[in-house]
Order: sequence, then C-alpha cells, then structure tokens
Amino acid sequence: MKLKIALFCCFFLLLFSAYSQSENTDYDFDEYIENPDTVSIDIKDYSKYTTALGGDSVRIIKDKPAAGLIKDYYPNGKIKHLGYYSKGKLTSTYKNFYSNGTLEREFKALGTSGGILNLFFSDAKPRLKIRYFKGNNIEYIEYYQNGNVASHEKFDKRGEQYDFFKTFYPDGNLKMEMYLIDKKNNTYQEKIYWDNGNLKQEGIKNFNKSNGDYQKNGEWKLYLDSGKLFKIENYNFGDLEESK
Repeated sequence: MKLKIALFCCFFLLLFSAYSQSENTDYDFDEYIENPDTVSIDIKDYSKYTTALGGDSVRIIKDKPAAGLIKDYYPNGKIKHLGYYSKGKLTSTYKNFYSNGTLEREFKALGTSGGILNLFFSDAKPRLKIRYFKGNNIEYIEYYQNGNVASHEKFDKRGEQYDFFKTFYPDGNLKMEMYLIDKKNNTYQEKIYWDNGNLKQEGIKNFNKSNGDYQKNGEWKLYLDSGKLFKIENYNFGDLEESK
C-alpha cells in the first residue's frame, strides 16, 4: 500500500512539473532549442510572427509550427535571433542581433494585447522605442545617434490620431510640439521653434479624420529668429485665406 502511495505521489509531482514548465514563458535566453534549418529570414521580418505587432504569419520548421525557444544564426556563426514560439508565433519576448553580435532589437510583450519594441543602432545605442496595443503603434520615440531624442509621438489606443507629437534638434532643444487641447473637436495647439529656442510659429490645427491630415485653422503667428512677430496668417481648415 505504501509503495502504491509513493508511486502515485511521484507520478503527480512529475505531471505537475511538466505542466508548470509548459506554462512558463519567463525564460532564460541561455536555454534554447536550436533551429536545425537554414534560416533565410531577414532580421526585420520576425515581426510578422508577432501578434502584438500586428503580425499574422506562422513560422514553420520541419513542416510544423515553431514551438519553444528558437535560436537562429548568421552564416558567420553569430547569433541572429532568440525567441520563444507557440504555435508558430512569437508570444512573449524575442531578441535580434546584428551580424557583429550587438543587439538590433528586443521585443517584450505586455499582457496578451500589447508590447514594447526597442531598436538599436549597430553601436548598441537606442534608435527607436515603439509601444504597441492590439497591433497599433500607440507611442513612438526616435533617437539621434548621439543619444538625444529626435521625435516623440503618442497616439490614442486605436493608433488613429495624436495625443501629442514633438520633434527635437540634435542638441536636444525642442523643434516642434503639437498637443491635443480639445478632444471633442479634434483641436491641437502647435508651436514651432528656431534652433536658438525662440518661437518660430504658433497656431491651431484640426485633425481631419476623413484623410488623416492635421490642418491649420484660424490665426497663425510667425516670428523672426530674434523673437519678433513679423506676420499673421489666417487659415480655414488648411486653406490660407489672409496674410498680413
């Protein structure tokens, strides 16, 4: 009787352990399943296997959907890609590398419907940071190679229109900013700056949902780089009606 109980306990523990491993996606990249096939996937094309990035393709290895940790190589033997697959799709985290071995991009899932994609220059400095929600790009940060932010865009959750949009000069000074001030009427305030920091232009824009355009509307003020106002323009939803 004791032997039967002991055997039952061992069987239960083994079953529980196998189940736990199958459910665990918080994995160590040092553990992987090598892909025995010759890989011709471009380094930029792995996103097509990532549902959170809008990808709908299924990766097939040896006539079956890819499963588990996959490691791909360049012809020179350098690591190219590390990712966890389930039913042929990248489901949690993956990393791609340049042929020199430095990290090219890293994707991290946020729940089941979103994620963050970080891209890097070949010298490992940040190049882009993109946040996704249900396949839509909802935040986008681009960097200069000197490390300063070049632009920062944030969208609504459907990825249809801006919450705000900013661009910067290479030295880090603000170049342009546009931010939502009236959601009901899709109205934005925009300001453009000279590289010395002085205001260059300011006015209102309205988002036209029919064509996705942000149109100047109402009074726009234009300034010299000294900060002096030199012109006022009046627009009617993108059409210049008066300049004085």
